[in-house]
Amino acid sequence: MEKRIMSLEMVEICVTSRCNLECSHCYQHHDKNHHELAYEKLIEIVSFASSRNCQEYVLSGGEFFLHERAYDLLDYIFENTTCDDIKVVTNLSMADTDRISAYPRERIEFLVSVYGSPEAHDKRRGQGHYEKVAGKINELSQLGFRVSAICALDEENFTSLNEVLENPIFNEITILPVAPVGAAGMKDIPIKDSSEYADVLKCVYHNCHVYHDSEARCSLFPNGFSVKYNGDIFPCNLARDYGLGCIGNVSHKHIDDVISAFTNSDESNMYFEYKANSQVDECNNCPENKVCNRGCRIRALKFNNKLLSSDPFVCKIFTTQHEDIPFGTLYWGEAIVNELAAH
Repeated sequence: MEKRIMSLEMVEICVTSRCNLECSHCYQHHDKNHHELAYEKLIEIVSFASSRNCQEYVLSGGEFFLHERAYDLLDYIFENTTCDDIKVVTNLSMADTDRISAYPRERIEFLVSVYGSPEAHDKRRGQGHYEKVAGKINELSQLGFRVSAICALDEENFTSLNEVLENPIFNEITILPVAPVGAAGMKDIPIKDSSEYADVLKCVYHNCHVYHDSEARCSLFPNGFSVKYNGDIFPCNLARDYGLGCIGNVSHKHIDDVISAFTNSDESNMYFEYKANSQVDECNNCPENKVCNRGCRIRALKFNNKLLSSDPFVCKIFTTQHEDIPFGTLYWGEAIVNELAAH
């Protein structure tokens, strides 16, 4: 019997690999300024998602606002969909607040990457960037828009987390327990994990109510998907970052055909089985399984070659497993860590 996707929780679209910054932690630096989705293809993707009543759009890059049709894309979503949960992931430095001021406040939110204190942030993103972005955040806040922070933690910046949490300019803060291993310039971050860093990661998970209160941990395919700026489609954004489990490419094929072909292939069966029964046998007896919500399926697939298996990253946080392997290696994989460390 033919399988079809009738509804979508979330679709993420990385519209361009263009970026105006030289962030030391960036894991996409090899692709920088090389790829961009055509506006017509972006409309095709949004139309596909809208026809399946997509509940959330996440738009990112590179830097989203460097796509020459970024504002046209937002206009199209506002005018042609009923979705009221549109998130723009941006460094905000290139955003035109005058143009944005016309958008409906209740339907859009801006997610801005912040890396701890102003000093820690500028060390990653360039001198004076924090002050510039803080000014844009204040402008948008005064206009009535929701602006939230995304803060990725590592051994270098976790001690300044309180400065982000106590900053009143953010409506909400998403803390990512991610050990970044990006471009050259990150060699000064210790590879060995400190006990303090592990304690902070544990605290983050204990306070992540999104995981606690939901049956499934995320909008993994077939509940959602992520489109990369080169046209590749992945089961989720982390699978995209890993380059794992590509569903197909929409550059020269219509998205309906790409999704339909994958949905009715044997490769899609494990995702549909997880949707029908989200239990992970290895996690059932762990006292922390409600805290991490059985971990990330894509990390489990990457390291164990099995979707319904334990996630080594969260197992290291809550158990004695993998004590001799750094968080960065468990998150990204040894090959990626070694490649980047060699630069």
